[in-house]
Amino acid sequence: DRLTALVSPAAALRLAGVLAAEGKPPRRTFPLYARAARAKLPEAEYRVGRCYLEGAGVPLSRQEGVRWLERAAGQGYLEAQALLAALYIHGLGSRPGADVPPGARPASRLFASNATNDPDFVTASRWARMAAEGGSADGQAVLAYILTSGPEAMRDLDQAHSWYERSADGGCPQGMLGYALSLARDAKDDAAHRKVADYMSRAAEAELPTALYLMGILYDRGVGMARDVATAAQLYRRAAEK
Repeated sequence: DRLTALVSPAAALRLAGVLAAEGKPPRRTFPLYARAARAKLPEAEYRVGRCYLEGAGVPLSRQEGVRWLERAAGQGYLEAQALLAALYIHGLGSRPGADVPPGARPASRLFASNATNDPDFVTASRWARMAAEGGSADGQAVLAYILTSGPEAMRDLDQAHSWYERSADGGCPQGMLGYALSLARDAKDDAAHRKVADYMSRAAEAELPTALYLMGILYDRGVGMARDVATAAQLYRRAAEK
């Protein structure tokens, strides 16, 4: 692979994955990802996008990160679609700079490229639904969140419940958290409360701060489990530290 990576984009992508798994720094892996991405390999485009978003091996640039993610997502790469949806929800997905005056100084454009914009739930929903219908547990959780907490016209709690369930069954911690909250809306007996606690516990095991906090409440009040104030305090502390 080290030799063929010089001429083969697929080999470059494989080698980058091996080096990343070995803990090699991004400055070693990014050139390989970039070589493969220029050949339009969707996984490589996704990896390059992540590098730009995280400033790993290259200067931080949300604009470049989104551009490469869109290329991968357009080829049906589920992880890119799910991540784009999440970025658009947080106002980080649209390509920035369009509102910068044409004569603005370069520094103005640079800072604008990493500014936060208003959430774009319409575009987020489009990417999230693609990822969700493609089988991405992360995409299913994002779509369920939009259907639960997006603009009023987009909300559909029954549909959100179904997507959260599928996401949770797919092993996504955010899906488990969302499914637990969705179940809690109609939980009226001990069996239902235990089911809520079970999914919330699984989300807390993934160290999600909200899940840790809510598990603290369940222990604090003895909902779905025996009351344990000491454990509740530990969970509150872990949530606070995060």
